[in-house]
Amino acid sequence: MRTLIITLLLLAIYSVSSQQTFCQKYSAALRISNKALVETVVNASIAEIFKPTSGIRRYFDGTHPNQTINFGTNIPAQNSLRNKLVQFFGAALGCTDGSILPYNGRSMEDAHKRLSIDYFSHAQFNRIVISVLAGAGVEREDLATAARLLDGLRSAVCLQPDCKSICNSYSVPTIMDNVDLVGAVVDGTVKAALKSPNLVNFFNGVTPPGSIDFTKDSVSFAILRNHLIEFFGAALGCSDRTIGIYNGRSLKDAHRVMGINLATFKEFNNAVTSVMTAAGVKVSDVAIVASVLESTRCDICTARDCGC
Repeated sequence: MRTLIITLLLLAIYSVSSQQTFCQKYSAALRISNKALVETVVNASIAEIFKPTSGIRRYFDGTHPNQTINFGTNIPAQNSLRNKLVQFFGAALGCTDGSILPYNGRSMEDAHKRLSIDYFSHAQFNRIVISVLAGAGVEREDLATAARLLDGLRSAVCLQPDCKSICNSYSVPTIMDNVDLVGAVVDGTVKAALKSPNLVNFFNGVTPPGSIDFTKDSVSFAILRNHLIEFFGAALGCSDRTIGIYNGRSLKDAHRVMGINLATFKEFNNAVTSVMTAAGVKVSDVAIVASVLESTRCDICTARDCGC
């Protein structure tokens, strides 16, 4: 209950156009009252949350240690929940036709402080709300705005350590999930490597002689790309579960025959951090990534000048 009540607040912060609020635009489009519109969103969100596959059902079915009310079986509590949500959502979305009573519920911080919400739960909730809005006919541009604003609640909703990992800090559920974020970094890095005389031979089959030419073998490149995403995903603290667990060879085994020297090792690492810098990642976060990359030196760099 608390999660849904507070998160829906985000959708209030923006107007869909300079003339109309979200509520006004879609009530007019559907020719229904503000209350009917909001009830559609609330009821559909609750239904999705209670599905076993939602991943956040425990916050509503009484199984969470700090949320013992089962809104699925306690009908009075469920009705109270729905009414509060409609009131809150109505105020948040700028509903003004008088069909919804004012909301006087709890603050966002107070509502979430005892729930120990992790990043996966935060992301799952956002996906449910966006999916409901999409199913109700909300336009793509409005969905993207809603997703960004929902994610803006992270500091008050998502309170576990993984909520602040580098990967999760730059992901926005439904717009750029972890896999999209890390995939963009990997693609940018490979693109830079293919332009470098010092790095390209490790991708085109020249070094070591007889190795895979990833520029021509699309199947092998897809496997390599996925392994890179999985490896970096784990290293950067990605936890929305859109990235699989890395099951490739160890770094040492994968690189032992390549004869990589210190200059080559550093150039590849610089390619990674340059892509992140160009994408707007904070200097302090880029420095952390650089440190993680440097920690792999003795697994990747095998020449005498590597200092291993």
